[in-house]
Amino acid sequence: MAEKKRLDDERRKKEEEDRRVRQDEEKRKKEEERNKKQQMSFVSQGGQGGRNFVVPTKAEKGDKFGNIVQAKQEMGMTKDQQDEAKKHFLVGIRNSIPEVSSIPENELKAKIKELHHRICRLETDKYDLEKRHERQEYDLKELNERSRQVARNSNGNKPTADA
Repeated sequence: MAEKKRLDDERRKKEEEDRRVRQDEEKRKKEEERNKKQQMSFVSQGGQGGRNFVVPTKAEKGDKFGNIVQAKQEMGMTKDQQDEAKKHFLVGIRNSIPEVSSIPENELKAKIKELHHRICRLETDKYDLEKRHERQEYDLKELNERSRQVARNSNGNKPTADA
């Protein structure tokens, strides 16, 4: 009788241990899924920090030299430093991409649609920025030409001391 009770206790302890192990495994899997979803949401929001440029809003128009300072910093980087920064950024994106075979088909389709929408939005932003850049280059050329003309006219119209 005592032997049977001892065996039942051992069996019960083993079952409880197995149940605890299964629960721990389920918690770990849920945590991994939560982390994957969080990483996917970070990737869909722009990767590491979103846009790498600043478009001034109407309120920021007073600070016209902010972009110039940022551009000088970027110009100060050597080609190797720029390549290294680009590689680092791409590796960060590449590491955050999960294994495709582990994701259900409907989630993949939703993600594809979301990424397509994001690509379209980024392409429109790129087009707008390129056009804005062209206008700014044109304005810069015009202003340089005007300043040259003003300098030429101011030097040519000075009266001589002998007159």
